Amino acid sequence: MSSSKASITLSQKIVAPVIIFTSIVHLIYGFSINHHLAVAMWQEGLVNTAPVSAERLLFLWFELAGMLMLFIGLFLYHFTNRQRQTVPAVFGWFLLIIAATGCLFEMETGFYLFFPLGIMMVLGARQQKRQA
Repeated sequence: MSSSKASITLSQKIVAPVIIFTSIVHLIYGFSINHHLAVAMWQEGLVNTAPVSAERLLFLWFELAGMLMLFIGLFLYHFTNRQRQTVPAVFGWFLLIIAATGCLFEMETGFYLFFPLGIMMVLGARQQKRQA
């Protein structure tokens, strides 16, 4: 799982911006359809306001998932574009496992978007390994 500072594959340059874009859409969409929940939670003082209902907990976790995706996308962007390193294949495999698990438990989901990204990460790491 060594990373090298050689040329980064096009697929690895694409993965981070797609994850960043997806996370921003995720955050905006979640807030736009649930703004009434956000307002109610804000008016109640935020502290311990999510457990009041399943709807609020779902909204909270939806937004936290979006923030986590944004963090991962920004990390990958820094890693591939700023540090000029190849992302190890294990990251792609984990993304594929997460996508498969998400699709298994919820068939109508956005987890399908992560399959091509995970595949691109695995193939990019393998291509980099062959070049090294």
